[in-house]
Amino acid sequence: MRISQDLYFNKKLKLGYDYENQAWVLDGKYLRCGHHALMNCNCFGKLHENEDVKCNYTLLKRDS
Repeated sequence: MRISQDLYFNKKLKLGYDYENQAWVLDGKYLRCGHHALMNCNCFGKLHENEDVKCNYTLLKRDS
């Protein structure tokens, strides 16, 4: 799992991109994908729009 410079609070993603589910997160909630409304994309963001992020991430500290 890739973890970027996203914002986390109590090990939960609050702002950024959830790489595991491939969806954007704002204020701890999933955002709808950017696909056209008529497109049957079944993206995680479309299916879980406005749901709270439930996954806890273990933040790994990189050795320099």
